[in-house]
Amino acid sequence: MEDRDVLTLNAPGSGRSVVFAMDPEGGEIWCRKSWGPNGGDQVVLNLEAKSVVSGGREFETTPSITIAWLDTPFDFQRLAGRTIEIATSFNEVVGDYMTTFYHDEHQNLEAVSIEFGKPDGNKVRLKVRGSTDDLYGDQKVAISLQTFVTLVDRHNR
Repeated sequence: MEDRDVLTLNAPGSGRSVVFAMDPEGGEIWCRKSWGPNGGDQVVLNLEAKSVVSGGREFETTPSITIAWLDTPFDFQRLAGRTIEIATSFNEVVGDYMTTFYHDEHQNLEAVSIEFGKPDGNKVRLKVRGSTDDLYGDQKVAISLQTFVTLVDRHNR
């Protein structure tokens, strides 16, 4: 695992910060062709943390994040240098949640920003930022992570 493959939860003002190591295998990125409204392509990221690095309880469950957006036509190589912004978890046009954060229960993931590096074969590094309801109190928690994802062909599994 590289030092930068971590997920950080930071509750501003509380001094509470928890850092998780991301899955050393990275996450997945895949596409549902002609899925969205008007036949748009839905791109999906699946990201999972594997263990607590600091600030958490020894047996704290590890979070996972799912992020989806419409990108037509989807081209993996076109992600290089792009930033995808998703303001709210629920997409009215699609009629579904496009971003979720799971840590003991499903939460909305809001104000999401995904920055993509340059693809290397079927892998690409990314940085994700967003916020969710506070898991430890009654305020928002800032989420940031850095890891890589591998392009997966879900149609040939």
